[in-house]
Amino acid sequence: MRTIRILTRENFPLGIRTTITKNSVKKMPDILRFFSSIVPNGKFHFEPLFECGRCFVTKSSAPGSEDFFEYFIKARRVAKELSVKLYYSGSELENIHPTFCGAAGKNFFVTPSGNVTTCLEVSREEDNLAGIFIIGRYNPNFNLFEFDLDRINQLQMRVVTSMDNCKDCYAKYNCAGDCLAKTVSSSGNLYDSTKNLRCSINKMVLLDEIKEKLKK
Repeated sequence: MRTIRILTRENFPLGIRTTITKNSVKKMPDILRFFSSIVPNGKFHFEPLFECGRCFVTKSSAPGSEDFFEYFIKARRVAKELSVKLYYSGSELENIHPTFCGAAGKNFFVTPSGNVTTCLEVSREEDNLAGIFIIGRYNPNFNLFEFDLDRINQLQMRVVTSMDNCKDCYAKYNCAGDCLAKTVSSSGNLYDSTKNLRCSINKMVLLDEIKEKLKK
């Protein structure tokens, strides 16, 4: 809160990203009202929790897809009422793309240990998905980066048009197969998003947006 107040006092553009758990899912409209009253020109970003990492220690649980959809839509109505921007990464009608994010072979993040990863959810060599997303390493002896081109090529080939389960989905170019890390964590397959909690959320949120547009 102190940081928020400092930034807003200096008129610094500010966005707030909120991870929604099973315990907070019904509070989404209230969360949006609260922060929009403090950051009137802010951008707000809600995402459902994905159970990994610290969740196994804190016992935090993901919200059900139906609950997340219901209360996200209520929060979106509040956002419209308050004239603020509310964002969810899995579904935006005007966001058309073949890949979900830069994890598909474009990102270049260097970890403290010198590894290069394309996904911020995979930053350590012992991570289960390190063999997919850690694409290289800094070599101090030669002062250069060494890359695994096969891994990069594998990631760059992961576009929504190559995902059979997304073939007939009306949301395919909006969610673009969704988060790569969450897809492979839920199904064991980089190309199968059907077991991903977010798959049904993406379709429901997009359909609601389409209906709202048609009302106009």
